[in-house]
This record gives sequence, C-alpha cells and structure tokens, in this order.
Amino acid sequence: MSGDFTLVCITAASRHHWGTEVDIFDPDLLPRGQSLQLEPWEYEKGGYFFELSEFLAENLPHFDFALPFMNMQSNKKVGREPWHISYLPLAELASQQFSPEILPQAWKGENILGADCLISHLEQIFSEYIV
Repeated sequence: MSGDFTLVCITAASRHHWGTEVDIFDPDLLPRGQSLQLEPWEYEKGGYFFELSEFLAENLPHFDFALPFMNMQSNKKVGREPWHISYLPLAELASQQFSPEILPQAWKGENILGADCLISHLEQIFSEYIV
C-alpha cells in the first residue's frame, strides 16, 4: 500500500466485535452543550475526563482490564484511545486467534467494498493497524 491514508476500522476487524472491549466516558463531566468527541486530549491533563483517566489507569489492572491503545508498539499506525477498555483474559485469547486468514472468512457472503485490495494487503494491515 502506498500513499497517505487513515484507516479507521476494517469491517469485522474491530476489537469491539470480540465482545471484550468497551469505550468509556462520563457524560456528567462534559460541559453543558459540549458533545463527546472521543479525542485523546479529552482524557489528558486539562481535559474533561482527566480524573476519570487517572482513576482508570490506577484501577483497571486490579480487575483484569487494560487500555490497549495507550502504550502500543512503535510500528503500529493506530491512534491513542484512552477511552478504550479491554477485558484482558478474553481479549488476549481472541487476539491470539485473530489472524489475516480469519478475517476474509468473516466477510463471506458480504459485499465488502475494496475487499480484494484489503485481502492483498492483509499481512501489512495486521502488522501496522491491528492491535
């Protein structure tokens, strides 16, 4: 693949589809009239959810949860998601079973626009975008 592009999510490749992931925020912490943007700055110092972020970082490990999109390998081209929580016992198992061979099977019978292009680049996509 060449060129600059942003890969948001490939159909059936989101960790949310595993049933082990959830995005978390507290609507009571948003200023009146402000809509949720799910941007990292909202969870950083000075952001609406900074205290929530600190609480999660401190407490999630005690309950087998983690923030998989916070400390990624440098070869990954995925943005930080301080709101994305993963239940590790099941997520690690699903991650071990998820492969470039599995994903096209999930697309069988579906009309996935660009599927041929995606399939021809699945190894690269997995190494750079799948966490």
